[in-house]
Amino acid sequence: MALETFGGTWGAGFVTAEPVDALGYASLAFAFRADAVEPTSVPRLLAGQFPAAFELAQNYPNPFNAETVIRYRLAARAAVHVSVYDLAGQRLLTLVDGKRPAGTHTITWDGRDEGGRVGVYLYHIEVEQGFSQMRKMLLLR
Repeated sequence: MALETFGGTWGAGFVTAEPVDALGYASLAFAFRADAVEPTSVPRLLAGQFPAAFELAQNYPNPFNAETVIRYRLAARAAVHVSVYDLAGQRLLTLVDGKRPAGTHTITWDGRDEGGRVGVYLYHIEVEQGFSQMRKMLLLR
């Protein structure tokens, strides 16, 4: 774990960043007393801690049986839509629909939809800033 300390006119605090995991993601946490941080310290500290671009990662595991994890990164707070489609392009279900903060987000999908199908699915992300990406995943039962 990395630990970065900072101080300001009113006191001190710390920021921790977990090591990057196997998929290349890091988690970030910070703590401070409300009366202990100079207001301009936090933006300087967090610069570079959030993704610089939007990204949709490949689900893991793939192929999957019981469940799979889909990760996506947002460079800024945004309205996000993540949906699952069949190969004919029919939307089967929506996994995310709403505003999300900047950072890395994780969705766990159990492979269920209204039809109980098996096979190749497409998952698609659309972000209000114009980013759109689609990937394939394979469900085996």
